[in-house]
Amino acid sequence: MGQQKIVVPYITTRDGEELGIGSMLRADPARGLYYANEGPHDRDRRGALWARQGHNPRDNAGQPTGEPLYAKVHPSRQRETMYELRCQICCQELASRTSLGYLFLLERPDGGTEPGWPEGELTTHPPLCLPHAKTSVERCPPLRRGHVAVRVKLARLYGVWGLPYTTGQDGTLHPAHDDERPVGYHDPRIRWHLAAQLVRRLRGVTVIDLKAELAAAGLGR
Repeated sequence: MGQQKIVVPYITTRDGEELGIGSMLRADPARGLYYANEGPHDRDRRGALWARQGHNPRDNAGQPTGEPLYAKVHPSRQRETMYELRCQICCQELASRTSLGYLFLLERPDGGTEPGWPEGELTTHPPLCLPHAKTSVERCPPLRRGHVAVRVKLARLYGVWGLPYTTGQDGTLHPAHDDERPVGYHDPRIRWHLAAQLVRRLRGVTVIDLKAELAAAGLGR
């Protein structure tokens, strides 16, 4: 049998795409975090400040080049796919959508689930097209350990997940690594978060049989 083709999610950071926060990050009591040389692409449409990260050249298929760092998500590419509801793996396709809504794959929580889950779930995982949903459940280690496939009628923008900062008595900035969590656009604390991933809240959730959908689309084994 031939080897499986390596599929790297579009949102994966590649070797050489360095974070570019450096000494440009500043703080103001009223404004919160900002860059000393801030440009028009440093904030999203709702005003959240985003982490800067480099971009490697693209290949002929429009995909980033460089060795993949699978454990790291590229901030702007995650933001792009989540905002536009494009497939997180190829970005070439809009996410699969039926009368039940967009297709998302969710990791099953290790400690069990709350009643009603996953209705109302906050997620940083962009949706998928149907062929790459198949690829994901077959090859992604966290999903292979346990996942739920859902269709979502309303995936509303909620806020961002990122690193909050505090200021010391001398005015220096300090990242609070122990307090990374989603923060809503409505929350004034978002001014002190450096966004790394866009968050949507899932409403109108229907758990689906992904294998059945794949088979109906001719994508089964």
